[in-house]
Amino acid sequence: MKRVYSWPLLFLVGLIPIQSFSADNDDYFEQIEDATGEPLQTNMSYYADRKLPPMRLTVREQIEWGEFDDTDVTMFRTTATGAIDIPITKKYFAEVSTTVGITNTNFSGDGQFIDTGKSSGAPWKDLYEFSLRYRSQYLINDDWGLVFAGWMVSRWEEGAGFNDGARGAGATGFSYKLGDNFNFVAGVAVSSKLIGNGVSVSPFGQFSWKIDERHTFSTSGLGLQLRTKWSDVITSNVYAKYTGRRWRLDDHNDGVVSEGSLRDRRVPIGVGLQWKFSHDWQLRGDLGVVAYRQLKTTDDDGDTVDTVTSNAPGVFGSLQVRKTF
Repeated sequence: MKRVYSWPLLFLVGLIPIQSFSADNDDYFEQIEDATGEPLQTNMSYYADRKLPPMRLTVREQIEWGEFDDTDVTMFRTTATGAIDIPITKKYFAEVSTTVGITNTNFSGDGQFIDTGKSSGAPWKDLYEFSLRYRSQYLINDDWGLVFAGWMVSRWEEGAGFNDGARGAGATGFSYKLGDNFNFVAGVAVSSKLIGNGVSVSPFGQFSWKIDERHTFSTSGLGLQLRTKWSDVITSNVYAKYTGRRWRLDDHNDGVVSEGSLRDRRVPIGVGLQWKFSHDWQLRGDLGVVAYRQLKTTDDDGDTVDTVTSNAPGVFGSLQVRKTF
């Protein structure tokens, strides 16, 4: 038992140099967010019984408020995600998912609190996103496996083009299961850069530790979460992570950040409560604070044009509904 408890500590120590190695990589945060996700479906009865594999539709509405100098920024983000689990063989299974979303932003105060090259009006308009992802795992034996992932993501401001904000990426690595309670994944992610030429290469790692029948401690992107199962229908999550998204900005401005981008980094700390109120339906609500948030614009070479940081912690809340078919 002591050996099992030592593995999570060793793995956490190993994550420190991995994250430090990529700390200056603008694309790293998005790579990890896009590469990770909910555990893959390992119920192979769908393969053996030739049943239709499960499909899920998830709709999420989030509101977030923060203060930057003399400007209050309130963002409303709506996303819809469709996913299907695919048991390809008895040892190889996968998930295909797609997400569409829109972010509306309200500004109260100085509309020019961050320089985007526009002479007047709000610093940016509506922000759009689209993603298509493929994640899979091949089981070599009871303990070891290979993981593969590929995705295409586009995030762009109204007025910019879908192709302007698009980038492709992939990841590969290995998985290891220690007993019935501890799993980890380690590998390398490669993606094309949103701004500038070339590719971004970064290591990544994930783990999941089932402490007991009710509690599971795991990574969540570049963060940690504790999941507690209170009953068959009620589950809670407590989490904190460092995350970020990046949008390609509209070129029709005064040229300061022509062909540039808006980068949004944050540290949300929150609590989520999930209620499975029927066999096929789930409802989840989240509340929390944004302990740190930074907005930065860059030009077409990736150089910084302007950076602002929140004056104090912000707040966020979200509501999510999921239907399983």
